[in-house]
Amino acid sequence: MTTVCVIQARINSTRLPRKILADICGKTMLERVKERVKQCTGISDVFVSFSGNSFEHRLVGEQILMSGFDESDVLTRIYHYATHPRHGTPDAILRVTADCPLFDPDWADNLIRLATSADLHYAYIEVDVPQIEGQSFRFPEGLDCEFISMEALEAAFKEATELADREHVTPWISRNWERFQKGSITPSLDYSGLKWSVDTQADLDFVRAVYKELSGIDFRMNDVIDLLTSNPELLVINGQTWRPEWMTGKATRDH
Repeated sequence: MTTVCVIQARINSTRLPRKILADICGKTMLERVKERVKQCTGISDVFVSFSGNSFEHRLVGEQILMSGFDESDVLTRIYHYATHPRHGTPDAILRVTADCPLFDPDWADNLIRLATSADLHYAYIEVDVPQIEGQSFRFPEGLDCEFISMEALEAAFKEATELADREHVTPWISRNWERFQKGSITPSLDYSGLKWSVDTQADLDFVRAVYKELSGIDFRMNDVIDLLTSNPELLVINGQTWRPEWMTGKATRDH
Protein backbone atom coordinates (compact mmCIF):
# COMPACT_ATOMS: atom_id res chain seq x y z
CA MET A 1 0.00 0.00 0.00
CA THR A 2 1.29 3.46 -0.95
CA THR A 3 0.69 6.26 1.55
CA VAL A 4 1.71 9.88 0.96
CA CYS A 5 1.76 12.60 3.60
CA VAL A 6 -0.02 15.89 3.05
CA ILE A 7 1.01 18.63 5.48
CA GLN A 8 -1.81 21.16 5.70
CA ALA A 9 -0.42 24.70 6.03
CA ARG A 10 -1.55 28.30 5.82
CA ILE A 11 0.20 31.58 6.45
CA ASN A 12 -2.68 33.80 7.56
CA SER A 13 -3.37 32.32 10.99
CA THR A 14 -5.50 34.76 12.98
CA ARG A 15 -4.20 34.07 16.50
CA LEU A 16 -0.53 33.88 15.54
CA PRO A 17 0.06 35.30 12.04
CA ARG A 18 2.75 33.61 9.94
CA LYS A 19 3.33 31.04 12.67
CA ILE A 20 4.55 28.42 10.18
CA LEU A 21 7.51 30.76 9.48
CA ALA A 22 8.33 31.21 13.18
CA ASP A 23 11.89 30.27 14.10
CA ILE A 24 12.39 27.19 16.25
CA CYS A 25 16.10 26.84 17.02
CA GLY A 26 17.27 27.86 13.57
CA LYS A 27 14.52 26.43 11.36
CA THR A 28 10.97 27.48 10.61
CA MET A 29 8.11 25.60 12.23
CA LEU A 30 7.10 24.24 8.83
CA GLU A 31 10.65 22.94 8.29
CA ARG A 32 10.55 21.28 11.70
CA VAL A 33 7.29 19.52 10.88
CA LYS A 34 8.60 18.41 7.48
CA GLU A 35 11.83 16.98 8.89
CA ARG A 36 9.90 14.98 11.48
CA VAL A 37 7.31 13.73 8.99
CA LYS A 38 10.08 12.58 6.65
CA GLN A 39 11.25 10.19 9.39
CA CYS A 40 8.08 8.13 8.95
CA THR A 41 8.91 4.83 7.32
CA GLY A 42 5.34 4.23 6.16
CA ILE A 43 5.08 7.12 3.68
CA SER A 44 6.49 7.37 0.18
CA ASP A 45 6.23 11.14 -0.42
CA VAL A 46 5.51 14.40 1.41
CA PHE A 47 3.51 17.37 0.13
CA VAL A 48 2.79 20.72 1.72
CA SER A 49 -0.79 21.66 0.90
CA PHE A 50 -0.51 25.45 0.94
CA SER A 51 -3.17 27.79 -0.39
CA GLY A 52 -1.27 31.08 -0.50
CA ASN A 53 -0.37 33.27 -3.45
CA SER A 54 2.94 33.14 -5.30
CA PHE A 55 4.58 35.60 -2.90
CA GLU A 56 3.53 33.51 0.10
CA HIS A 57 4.76 30.35 -1.58
CA ARG A 58 8.18 31.96 -1.97
CA LEU A 59 8.10 33.01 1.70
CA VAL A 60 7.60 29.45 2.88
CA GLY A 61 9.87 27.98 0.19
CA GLU A 62 7.20 25.74 -1.33
CA GLN A 63 6.67 25.09 -5.02
CA ILE A 64 3.20 25.96 -6.33
CA LEU A 65 1.65 22.63 -7.28
CA MET A 66 -1.96 23.73 -7.07
CA SER A 67 -3.63 27.12 -7.24
CA GLY A 68 -7.03 28.72 -7.59
CA PHE A 69 -8.82 26.83 -4.81
CA ASP A 70 -11.08 28.44 -2.23
CA GLU A 71 -8.94 28.62 0.93
CA SER A 72 -11.83 27.39 3.07
CA ASP A 73 -12.31 24.31 0.86
CA VAL A 74 -9.43 22.35 2.34
CA LEU A 75 -10.97 19.06 1.26
CA THR A 76 -10.67 19.97 -2.43
CA ARG A 77 -7.11 21.18 -1.98
CA ILE A 78 -5.99 18.03 -0.18
CA TYR A 79 -7.73 15.76 -2.69
CA HIS A 80 -5.97 17.45 -5.61
CA TYR A 81 -2.61 17.32 -3.87
CA ALA A 82 -3.12 13.64 -3.12
CA THR A 83 -3.86 12.90 -6.77
CA HIS A 84 -1.08 15.06 -8.20
CA PRO A 85 0.76 13.45 -11.16
CA ARG A 86 4.06 13.76 -9.29
CA HIS A 87 3.39 10.44 -7.60
CA GLY A 88 0.25 9.06 -9.23
CA THR A 89 -2.72 8.15 -7.09
CA PRO A 90 -1.72 6.64 -3.73
CA ASP A 91 -3.81 4.17 -1.76
CA ALA A 92 -4.07 6.53 1.22
CA ILE A 93 -2.84 9.79 2.70
CA LEU A 94 -1.50 10.74 6.10
CA ARG A 95 -2.89 14.17 6.96
CA VAL A 96 -0.75 16.34 9.25
CA THR A 97 -1.04 20.02 10.15
CA ALA A 98 1.90 22.42 10.03
CA ASP A 99 1.40 23.68 13.59
CA CYS A 100 2.54 20.43 15.25
CA PRO A 101 6.37 20.66 15.48
CA LEU A 102 6.50 17.93 18.17
CA PHE A 103 4.86 15.44 15.77
CA ASP A 104 6.03 11.88 16.54
CA PRO A 105 6.89 9.84 13.41
CA ASP A 106 6.87 6.57 15.35
CA TRP A 107 3.27 6.97 16.45
CA ALA A 108 2.32 7.99 12.91
CA ASP A 109 3.92 4.79 11.62
CA ASN A 110 1.95 2.84 14.24
CA LEU A 111 -1.23 4.46 12.91
CA ILE A 112 -0.40 3.55 9.32
CA ARG A 113 0.34 -0.05 10.33
CA LEU A 114 -2.96 -0.29 12.20
CA ALA A 115 -4.92 1.10 9.26
CA THR A 116 -3.27 -1.05 6.62
CA SER A 117 -3.35 -4.29 8.61
CA ALA A 118 -7.04 -3.85 9.49
CA ASP A 119 -7.96 -2.50 6.03
CA LEU A 120 -9.39 0.70 7.50
CA HIS A 121 -10.71 3.64 5.51
CA TYR A 122 -10.05 6.17 8.26
CA ALA A 123 -7.89 6.09 11.38
CA TYR A 124 -6.59 8.72 13.75
CA ILE A 125 -4.57 9.30 16.88
CA GLU A 126 -6.72 10.13 19.91
CA VAL A 127 -5.45 13.52 21.08
CA ASP A 128 -6.61 15.73 23.91
CA VAL A 129 -9.25 18.19 22.70
CA PRO A 130 -10.43 20.03 25.84
CA GLN A 131 -13.88 20.92 24.52
CA ILE A 132 -14.69 17.29 23.67
CA GLU A 133 -15.44 15.05 26.61
CA GLY A 134 -14.64 11.37 26.46
CA GLN A 135 -13.76 8.39 28.60
CA SER A 136 -10.66 7.17 26.79
CA PHE A 137 -7.12 8.28 27.49
CA ARG A 138 -5.63 10.83 25.12
CA PHE A 139 -2.28 11.66 23.57
CA PRO A 140 -0.99 15.25 23.89
CA GLU A 141 -2.67 17.69 21.54
CA GLY A 142 -0.06 18.22 18.83
CA LEU A 143 0.56 14.58 17.94
CA ASP A 144 -2.43 14.83 15.61
CA CYS A 145 -2.51 12.93 12.33
CA GLU A 146 -5.12 11.07 10.30
CA PHE A 147 -4.94 8.15 7.90
CA ILE A 148 -7.49 8.48 5.07
CA SER A 149 -7.89 5.93 2.30
CA MET A 150 -8.28 7.36 -1.20
CA GLU A 151 -11.65 5.63 -1.41
CA ALA A 152 -12.91 7.61 1.59
CA LEU A 153 -11.19 10.84 0.52
CA GLU A 154 -12.65 10.68 -2.98
CA ALA A 155 -16.12 9.96 -1.61
CA ALA A 156 -15.90 12.97 0.70
CA PHE A 157 -14.56 15.16 -2.12
CA LYS A 158 -17.46 14.23 -4.39
CA GLU A 159 -20.30 14.05 -1.87
CA ALA A 160 -19.66 16.42 1.05
CA THR A 161 -21.59 19.65 0.59
CA GLU A 162 -21.51 21.42 3.97
CA LEU A 163 -18.93 24.18 4.34
CA ALA A 164 -17.67 22.76 7.65
CA ASP A 165 -17.17 19.33 6.08
CA ARG A 166 -15.08 20.79 3.28
CA GLU A 167 -13.07 23.01 5.63
CA HIS A 168 -12.27 20.29 8.18
CA VAL A 169 -11.89 17.42 5.67
CA THR A 170 -12.89 14.37 7.72
CA PRO A 171 -16.20 15.07 9.60
CA TRP A 172 -18.24 13.80 6.63
CA ILE A 173 -16.31 10.52 6.72
CA SER A 174 -16.87 10.17 10.47
CA ARG A 175 -20.60 10.81 10.18
CA ASN A 176 -21.05 8.24 7.42
CA TRP A 177 -19.85 5.51 9.75
CA GLU A 178 -21.83 2.76 8.02
CA ARG A 179 -19.85 3.22 4.80
CA PHE A 180 -16.33 3.20 6.19
CA GLN A 181 -14.19 1.07 8.47
CA LYS A 182 -12.67 3.31 11.15
CA GLY A 183 -10.17 2.95 13.97
CA SER A 184 -7.92 4.91 16.29
CA ILE A 185 -4.87 4.66 18.54
CA THR A 186 -5.38 5.44 22.22
CA PRO A 187 -2.50 5.52 24.72
CA SER A 188 -2.40 3.18 27.71
CA LEU A 189 -1.60 6.19 29.90
CA ASP A 190 -3.46 9.50 29.99
CA TYR A 191 -1.74 12.62 28.66
CA SER A 192 -4.83 14.84 28.75
CA GLY A 193 -3.93 18.43 29.53
CA LEU A 194 -0.78 18.49 27.42
CA LYS A 195 -0.85 21.15 24.68
CA TRP A 196 1.94 20.75 22.11
CA SER A 197 0.36 22.29 19.00
CA VAL A 198 1.09 25.96 18.30
CA ASP A 199 -1.82 28.38 18.29
CA THR A 200 -0.49 31.21 20.45
CA GLN A 201 2.78 32.93 21.29
CA ALA A 202 2.84 31.02 24.58
CA ASP A 203 2.56 27.71 22.69
CA LEU A 204 5.44 28.78 20.45
CA ASP A 205 7.53 29.73 23.50
CA PHE A 206 6.88 26.29 24.99
CA VAL A 207 7.92 24.44 21.81
CA ARG A 208 11.05 26.56 21.52
CA ALA A 209 11.95 25.66 25.11
CA VAL A 210 11.51 21.95 24.37
CA TYR A 211 13.69 22.12 21.26
CA LYS A 212 16.35 24.05 23.16
CA GLU A 213 16.45 21.48 25.96
CA LEU A 214 16.46 18.50 23.58
CA SER A 215 18.91 20.03 21.10
CA GLY A 216 20.89 17.40 19.25
CA ILE A 217 18.51 14.58 20.20
CA ASP A 218 16.33 12.79 17.67
CA PHE A 219 13.56 13.01 20.22
CA ARG A 220 10.14 11.40 20.41
CA MET A 221 7.07 11.83 22.61
CA ASN A 222 8.54 9.97 25.57
CA ASP A 223 11.63 12.18 25.52
CA VAL A 224 9.38 15.23 25.85
CA ILE A 225 7.41 13.51 28.64
CA ASP A 226 10.68 12.79 30.48
CA LEU A 227 11.73 16.42 30.05
CA LEU A 228 8.43 17.71 31.44
CA THR A 229 8.54 15.26 34.32
CA SER A 230 12.00 16.54 35.28
CA ASN A 231 11.19 20.18 34.51
CA PRO A 232 7.48 20.76 35.28
CA GLU A 233 8.04 24.52 35.22
CA LEU A 234 7.98 24.24 31.41
CA LEU A 235 4.29 23.38 31.63
CA VAL A 236 3.57 26.83 33.02
CA ILE A 237 4.76 28.53 29.81
CA ASN A 238 1.49 27.88 28.00
CA GLY A 239 -0.70 26.83 30.90
CA GLN A 240 -0.73 23.06 30.45
CA THR A 241 -2.74 21.24 33.09
CA TRP A 242 -1.09 17.79 32.97
CA ARG A 243 1.14 16.98 35.89
CA PRO A 244 3.98 14.43 35.95
CA GLU A 245 4.30 11.29 38.04
CA TRP A 246 5.54 12.85 41.25
CA MET A 247 2.44 15.07 41.38
CA THR A 248 -0.20 12.59 40.21
CA GLY A 249 1.05 9.16 41.17
CA LYS A 250 0.59 7.99 37.57
CA ALA A 251 3.20 6.44 35.34
CA THR A 252 4.28 8.81 32.60
CA ARG A 253 5.64 6.72 29.78
CA ASP A 254 3.96 4.98 26.87
CA HIS A 255 5.28 2.72 24.14
